[in-house]
Amino acid sequence: HMGDKEIPNVKVVKTISPAGDGSSQEIIQKAINEVAAMKPDKDGFRGAILLKKGVYKIPGAITIKTSGIVLRGEGNDANGTKLIATGK
Repeated sequence: HMGDKEIPNVKVVKTISPAGDGSSQEIIQKAINEVAAMKPDKDGFRGAILLKKGVYKIPGAITIKTSGIVLRGEGNDANGTKLIATGK
């Protein structure tokens, strides 16, 4: 809306953490699929997925096929949430 509307504060409905070792792709995709199955609210949002601080290694593709889903991290500094594409 070109700055004419505030960014909506979408309620967190799912919280995930990165895999201890290896890929986090399945963790993220499973959370997206769960939230996609939820009914949207009056504004069309299904909910936000909070990605806790850490490194999420993603070797493939993550797909969001349903509208109204927000991915939210915990900070963008060195200790925040990082999504790293590890595939080719």
